[in-house]
Amino acid sequence: MDLTPTIGAQRWSRPWGSSHELVDDSVELLAIEMLLSEDSDDEEEPRRGGSRPGKLANIDRLAGFYAELFYREYFSASPTYNGEHFHRRFRMNRDLFKKFASDIECHDPYFRQKADCTGKLGLTCYQKCAAAIRALATGSSADDLDDRYRLAKSTALETLRRSCEAVVAVYGES
Repeated sequence: MDLTPTIGAQRWSRPWGSSHELVDDSVELLAIEMLLSEDSDDEEEPRRGGSRPGKLANIDRLAGFYAELFYREYFSASPTYNGEHFHRRFRMNRDLFKKFASDIECHDPYFRQKADCTGKLGLTCYQKCAAAIRALATGSSADDLDDRYRLAKSTALETLRRSCEAVVAVYGES
């Protein structure tokens, strides 16, 4: 069963016969690439933005506000959305999500909330895990993840990559 696209093609075949148009869904392409490719740890990591002369100012995505909103919507004593809503959006129940987030956070320090040099707190483990799971469960694009969980495209892709690696390391065959 070969799911790789042909060179120059904009469509690829699924085993069940339908086709899916590849527009610019970087998250889905990255997930497919990760599943089909071998380890390539010898490749140089691209240099990310950050604060440098000539760069645009960092966007204040209000990550703290959206982390609190996400918690209130799904995990508070009286959540806005019930378990059915959560399951429909993440393809798992809340308890499994909490266990997954805890396991991944223990495995990879990338998922721990950290402060930047100004003391401003970054993304929470729940935000990163929710974005990665939502991308895999529903095929959400990096732009959708930015709108909902406040992750920049590069952060969303890095989070997806690291969460896939963590799943293999934590839950894979021993």
